[in-house]
Amino acid sequence: MSRRNLLRRFKEATGHMPGVYQQMLRVAAARKMLEDGAPSIEQVGLSVGYEDVGFFRRIFKRHCGVTPSAYRDRFRPMRG
Repeated sequence: MSRRNLLRRFKEATGHMPGVYQQMLRVAAARKMLEDGAPSIEQVGLSVGYEDVGFFRRIFKRHCGVTPSAYRDRFRPMRG
């Protein structure tokens, strides 16, 4: 199968190009870690495959509309 055909079929199946789909999966994993109280944004970024924490923050904000820190503050469980 040609690269072009693969990309077309992937987009038909998922609604997204492979790179964007991969970002969505990484951000979903990061969201879960942040909701569970991950200790640092840097560690979350590294854990989901981003070595550059600045790039991770930009991608996260692009997909979620808020920074990872704001997301964690909004959605982590209340401590009692």
